[in-house]
Amino acid sequence: MDPNWIIFQNYLYVFILPFLAGAVLRFALRPFRKGWILTLLAALCAAAAWIVTANPPIGGSELYGLRALMLSFFTLASFFVGILLRRKK
Repeated sequence: MDPNWIIFQNYLYVFILPFLAGAVLRFALRPFRKGWILTLLAALCAAAAWIVTANPPIGGSELYGLRALMLSFFTLASFFVGILLRRKK
């Protein structure tokens, strides 16, 4: 398999897809007044993931850091879409 494709898949799964998922879900919740709760829950989950990453239960595992990055990008996208939706009003 082409090494460039593997690198692209890593970026896709860790950065791009979580960012798109956060943006799409926040946009889908735009009719509801409490759509900001998605961003809050994602931020709390990201904070918890970073705490676990700092003290991993299984040393040497990259899973905790990857999960923290994914949740962080999900949160950022949700936050940015929320800001953009508020500016349109």
